[in-house]
Parts: sequence; C-alpha cells; structure tokens
Amino acid sequence: MIKRTMMLIPLLLLTLLFVPHQAFAIDFTIPESTIDATLLENGDVSVKETHVYDFDDDFNGLTRTLYQKEYTEITNVEASENGQPLEVEQDGALYKIIRPGSYETVTLNLTYTITNGATVYQDVADFNWSFFDSSGEVPYEDMTVIIHPPAETDDVIAYGKDETFGKETIQEGGTVQYSLGTVSDGSNGFIRVAYPSDLFTNATVVDEEMKETILTNEQEVKDEAAAFTSMQDRLSNFAVIFIPLAGLLLFVLILGSYLKSRQIYKSFEQEYQAAKHIPKQKLSMLATILYTKSTLRPEAMAAGLLDLMRKGFVKEHDTNQFTLIDKEGASKSEQILIEWLFDAIGDGKSFSLQQLESYAKDKKNHEAYQHYDHKWKTAIREEMKEANLLQNKTAYRLTIGLASLIFVPLFVLFPMYDLPMWLFFSILLFIGYVGYAIFYHPRTTEGARIVYEWNQFSKQAATIPAAEMTSWKQDDLMRAIIYGIGTGDKNLKAKNTELEEVFKGQPQAMAAYSFDVTTFIAISVVAQASMNTASSSAAPSSSPSGGSPGGGVGGSGGGSGAF
Repeated sequence: MIKRTMMLIPLLLLTLLFVPHQAFAIDFTIPESTIDATLLENGDVSVKETHVYDFDDDFNGLTRTLYQKEYTEITNVEASENGQPLEVEQDGALYKIIRPGSYETVTLNLTYTITNGATVYQDVADFNWSFFDSSGEVPYEDMTVIIHPPAETDDVIAYGKDETFGKETIQEGGTVQYSLGTVSDGSNGFIRVAYPSDLFTNATVVDEEMKETILTNEQEVKDEAAAFTSMQDRLSNFAVIFIPLAGLLLFVLILGSYLKSRQIYKSFEQEYQAAKHIPKQKLSMLATILYTKSTLRPEAMAAGLLDLMRKGFVKEHDTNQFTLIDKEGASKSEQILIEWLFDAIGDGKSFSLQQLESYAKDKKNHEAYQHYDHKWKTAIREEMKEANLLQNKTAYRLTIGLASLIFVPLFVLFPMYDLPMWLFFSILLFIGYVGYAIFYHPRTTEGARIVYEWNQFSKQAATIPAAEMTSWKQDDLMRAIIYGIGTGDKNLKAKNTELEEVFKGQPQAMAAYSFDVTTFIAISVVAQASMNTASSSAAPSSSPSGGSPGGGVGGSGGGSGAF
C-alpha cells in the first residue's frame, strides 16, 4: 500500500504542477524590443516601437495591443519593415500588422501618437503610462523604454512600479531610460516621468500644481517596495527553515509507514520461504484478485466465469457454451455475474462466448454492459471491505490531512512576494501530505499475510514442476488456474499452458479429478480472449472538451503577438 502511495503522488504532481501555460498557435519569440517615446510641446507623445520577432513557424502577421487611458487617444498607428510600409488592421485595441512569412526574423517598426499623453500642470508635465500590462501573453526577452523631453532639462522626476521599479536612469539632457531586460508575460510595467511645465509651450495647462503629489507618490512606491522586500526576506527566511522540516517530517512519516509494513512482511518470510503450494482460500477468488492486485483487469470476468464453474453453479455443455445449473448459495457478486451473463446476454438458462461478443459490439447494449460491470465490481469491493483487512487509521489520516492546511496561506503569500521556488516546494509538500492522508491504508496482519502468500505463490510458480501440481487437490488446481487468468500473471499463465501439456501427455493423471483439466484451461484461454474483446468493444468513449480564452483590460498597457 505504501509503495502504491509513493507511486501515485508523483502522478498527482505531474497533473497539478505541470499544467501548461496558454499555448499559442504561432511559435515565436521577441528577443529584442525598444520603445522610444518623445513628449511634444503640446502634450502629445510620439512613440516609435521596434520589436524583433524570431519565428519558428509559418505566420500571417504580427499583433500589438495598445490600450489607451481616459482622456487620451491613440492615433496615426503605422507599421513598417526596413522602410517599407505594412498594412495595419484595427479591431478595438488590437492592431494586426499584415506581414506573412515563414521561419524568419522580422524587425517591426510601429509608430503612433498618444494624444494628450502628458498632462501639463502649472509646475510640471506628468506622463504616466503602461506600455505593457498583465494582459500581455508573450514575454519580451530584452526590453528598453526611453522617454525624451521636448527640450533638454536637468529637472526630472522619474520612477517605475512593478516590473519597472528601480530600472530608470536619468541621462544627460533629461532623457529617461528604463532598461528592463526580460519582461515575462503577464507583467505590469507602469512608468511615470515629470518635466517642468515651461517646456510644453503649446499645451493646455491644468490650473493646479502636481509636483509635490508626484514626489509623494514616488515615495509611497519606494515605501511599498521596501515593505515588499522586507516581507519577501522574512518569508524566505521562514521557508528556508519550514520547508526542509516539513519535507523531513513527510519523509519520516512515509519511511516509518513503509518500515512497519516491511516488518510485518518480514515476519512471514521464514515461514513461506520454501512454500510451493497455493494459499488457503480466505476470500472469494475475485476478492482475492482485487485485494492482492488492487485492480480488476478485463480478464477478471473470465476468472469469474471459471470460478462459477469451480463452485458448480455453471458448466460447459458445448464448446464455449455454458448452462446455469444452480445459483442457490451464490454470493452477491456471483449472483450479479450470473444475471449479467445468463439473463442479460443469454436466454436465462444458457449463454455462449459468441453471444457475449455480439452483445458487447452492439452500441445499444453499451450502457447496460457498463452498468453490470460497475455493479459487479462494486459488489466484489464490498466483499473485500467487509473482510476488514485494512487497519482503521481514520483519525491519523484526518490529522495529517488537516495539518496539510498550513500550506494553504503559503500558496497566496509565496506568489504574492515573488518566491516561485518556495511556492513549488510548498505545493510539492502539500500534495505529498494530502496524498499520504488519502492513500495511506495499511493492511492488517491477516491482510498482509494474504498478499504475501499470493505474491510468493506467483513468484514461485515458475519453479513448481507441473507434474507435481497434478497431485494437488482439485479445488487448489482450479484456483491456481483462475488466479493466473484473473491477474494476468505471466508465470501462472505459462504454468497453465505447461499443465495442459502434462495432462495431455498423462491422461491417467486426470482420473483423480471430476473435471477435465485440459478443457478447463482451454476454456480459460478462450474466455479470456472473448471477454477482453467484449470489454474493449463496450468501453465508454471519451468526448473532447474545450474552453474559451479570456482577456482584455482597461487603461494603458498592452502586449505583442502574432497570427
């Protein structure tokens, strides 16, 4: 059980941790981007963007999303490549640049004007803008944003927020350069630059002062950044201690559970080391198969039919045709299987493997087939549970599950404070704890004994001479054949074939049995093939599902793309 837990946890991790980001139809990167914005004397802003696209795919064109702020307007959008104009189609804030191509590098020049981009007050002209925001779906690998004043000045206020914080450099003459480097998709990039208002001689002036407000906002941004860094450091220091301790505790829990389980199995080794006999029956054959293998393969239905024959409920009256003798005393799962095979598929008294295959191929029977399959397997699981072969660890598992909730706040705090590595490990550990709480079902000593005995029998089957098995009791021999078919165990199935050959060569050996061993083995092979075919034919089909993308933000911002 512990081994299965440790195998299932990585599968859950793969499912949760490696969900891919939104896939794009066109495979490309943007290795270099420069945005050059010049503030004009009338308060407008003339922008020239240069983006280098590296395509590893066929494409029809490029895109740029340009959101505008209230009281501003984006006009005169034009695109070119190497001085040659390109057609631009506008759809709201989305601009499509028509430029088809295939597997090449394209340098796009995009120019436009932000009307009223700078607000001119009595003391300063304020330009605050986001050239990219969280709506962007493609990263920029190396981005530079440059802001030019209408004329040279040394009186400049400049700062940034989020992705642009601390990235500004005020150059000689008042030009401000934001060297951003890699800008990941979904990033926000607010910039704010203020120049003396007397540089904007043709602008409409708002009758109020703004310089002190801008300086106050700049300090607030710095204070927020300092608080962010402080909290980030505290969280990081906490994670350095907490995450390893939580990982160590989980390891100790899993290791301890494994060692306890191993100790129980170890106590059986001496007793069964040289055992070459089939274990005594403590569960029905189908419940035994489910309990020892944790699943019921399609072959289990063939094993169920053979077990009905072993118990005398069913017999073969012709090749691959079966008659119901009696069902008095049959268990719940056996009664369901009888109803399924003889009533739903057969005529109430008999059925054939050919009828089973035809029934399963008819689509109108698929729902009924799946209904019986589920009902039958559920009854087998109920029988297994009623045997009480698992320890009651509800309180222990609940405690572990509740303890895992300590990670939930970290799922908010770690991404909020840009600690992706610790987020990854916290998710990893959370799934580990939850997986442990869900899948930890230790067996009782009796349950462990059943599993150990059957596993030993399966391993040693290859070393048991078939001639020796001909002296086994009839019920033991039939159970060995049934278990091999139901589990799909290669050693046991090979032994069944070997047994068939021995009995064919020594027909006198069958005198001790009330059934024909060779016929029973032949039925097992044919029944297994027929029921695998039926299961495959009646298997439920899956239908594709889809989703719709979202997007769109207000205010300035945008992103780049291709189509």
